[in-house]
Amino acid sequence: LSNKCEKLTSSRKRAERWEKLTPIASILMYSQRFDKETGKTALELIHLSLISEAKNLLKTADQGVAETAYDLGFENTSYFARLFKKQTGMKPLEFRKSIHLN
Repeated sequence: LSNKCEKLTSSRKRAERWEKLTPIASILMYSQRFDKETGKTALELIHLSLISEAKNLLKTADQGVAETAYDLGFENTSYFARLFKKQTGMKPLEFRKSIHLN
């Protein structure tokens, strides 16, 4: 009887683990399909959208880079600046200065 209870408990724990992993697996499968169809991951597209909005804010708003990053949901200004440079080839302040020069 004890052995049967242990097997049942073990089986329940295994089932609970699978229940927790199922949504994650579903997201990963959707993400892989999304990647195949667009050529970009969902995260890359989110970053492109955020940097596009950042460019608009840097063109029009009088707030600093840190405030812009924070408004877009970035808690780390350095990360925002690195991502911005990766997408645009310029640091946020360089981008702002180039806009005001033209």
